[in-house]
Amino acid sequence: MSEDFSALAAEFWKQCDKGLEPALATVDGEGVASRAVAVVPVDGKLCFSTMADSNKMKQIALNPRVALCLEAIQVRGTARAAGALDSPEGKPTRDALVAAFGERVEPFINDPGMIVVEITPTWGGFGRLDANEMFEPDFVGRRAHQVRSLIPI
Repeated sequence: MSEDFSALAAEFWKQCDKGLEPALATVDGEGVASRAVAVVPVDGKLCFSTMADSNKMKQIALNPRVALCLEAIQVRGTARAAGALDSPEGKPTRDALVAAFGERVEPFINDPGMIVVEITPTWGGFGRLDANEMFEPDFVGRRAHQVRSLIPI
């Protein structure tokens, strides 16, 4: 079963690398919000950009716990603002976004109000109707190990 997850984890990165956007879920006092974000892997973290004054950032400031979902893979983590997209610190994320998304990011990539948001993964798993096991991915090593069976053996 580990091979199955490895294939799904590889597919997650492949989809992100080719420009598919996972859904980002955040919460605030009003409830849960979900929207697609252009995510790229940078230095073992999952990164995206947004306006510093966006609803996403307001929600992350209130509660930094977030979740991403792409296909059948869910990733939970802690998000934080990591500086301006046009700063030296933001350059790796900026370059990765341009490489993955090209023209789709051009309209906003140069906006001085854009910041980098880093998500440090804290848990991950996948769900399929025929899967009875839970796996914990290592986003730095791009691999996973089984943490428990969901059905007692």
